[in-house]
Amino acid sequence: MFNKPEGPRVYSLCSFDPGLVVPEIELIDANSDEDALAQARCRRFSMRRELWDRHRLVATIPAAG
Repeated sequence: MFNKPEGPRVYSLCSFDPGLVVPEIELIDANSDEDALAQARCRRFSMRRELWDRHRLVATIPAAG
């Protein structure tokens, strides 16, 4: 139906802080879901995070600790 673009994609990393109403958004350039997830796991350890590829939820990452 739809072809995924070849090469790097831009993923959105949403980080949720209990004290904030709106999540913090960070963009990640990656060649695959696995690469984007590895990068996302290295950021904002103390916050719950969601990794998105456009409208597709790739992963939910719990806060550390």
